[in-house]
Formats: sequence, structure tokens, C-alpha cells
Amino acid sequence: MAPDLPVSAPAAPAPAPAKPSPESTALPVPEHVPAAPASSSAAPPAVDEAPAPAPAAEDLLLRANRLRAERRWADAERTYAQVLRAAPGSDAAYAAAVAAAALRLERLGRPRDALDLYERVQAERPRGALAEEAAFGVAECRRALGDAAGEAEALRRFLADWPAALMAGRARARLEDLGATTGP
Repeated sequence: MAPDLPVSAPAAPAPAPAKPSPESTALPVPEHVPAAPASSSAAPPAVDEAPAPAPAAEDLLLRANRLRAERRWADAERTYAQVLRAAPGSDAAYAAAVAAAALRLERLGRPRDALDLYERVQAERPRGALAEEAAFGVAECRRALGDAAGEAEALRRFLADWPAALMAGRARARLEDLGATTGP
């Protein structure tokens, strides 16, 4: 199985399937395959008549994570966006939104787009499993946008909600740095 293809079926190969899987139709077919079927029917297989089903959101999320690990930032971000469209409101979409926001901010130079996603995540799941990361992401986006007052406010909210967070020390240090430029 090619590592870049979205998969909606189990990864383990089934012995001699009666009908081609969606995976097999997406790969190049060797020249000897058309002669292999023993069927006398001239009709193409059913899988060729209809488009393959869309990959499940979880499969897309795995693919996006794989692309991100391969440092294919733009491809990963586009695949995370597919997850958001495929399963809005799902856990997969929640994780994809935070991951896409991080890529937009850290790798793609799009802090405004990242901020929009982080704020959407905060509005939809203010106490979700990734809320801490989203809150700190908002501050980082404000910083990248040159909005010192907005960054300071986001850092204060972050520290109020997660005073013992892993990033709390960094947030406090940044607030101290901002204190000289933004006032009390």
C-alpha cells in the first residue's frame, strides 16, 4: 500500500478479494492484470462505475499527520482542512484544526489564518483536550501579527486558566518582556 494514499479499509490485505478494493483502483495497474480476469462479461467492475467512497476523517487525520512528519507542511495543512470539511464537530476535526493552526503559524507564515482557527477551536471547545495549546497559540499568533496588547491579554488569559501549564513559565517571561512596552 502506498504511504500517501488515504485508506478507508483495514491495512491488512485480504486473501484473494472477489471485488477490487478502492485502494487497488487508485494504484497503477500492471499490464498483465487486464488479461487475468476469467470473467466473460464485458461490463467493468462495479467499483469503476462509482467513485470510491471518501476516506474517513480518522484516515485523513492519519494521512495529514504522516505528511507533517515528512515535513510536507502545505500538503499536511490541506489534508487537515479536508478533515474539517469531512467531519465538522468531530474529535478528528478538533485535532485537525489545532494541528492546521500550528502549521499555518509556525511553518506557512499565515498567522491571521492560524488565529482564526485557534479562536474557532476555543469557541467550540473551551475546555477541550487541546484548549491549552489553542490558548497559547492565540498568544503566539497575536505576537506574529505585531499585536502586543492582544498578545498580553491572551497570555494573561492563558495563565489564569492554566497557571501550572508546561508553557506557563514561557508565558510569564513573555508577559514581563511585554510589560515594558504595553504597561500594566
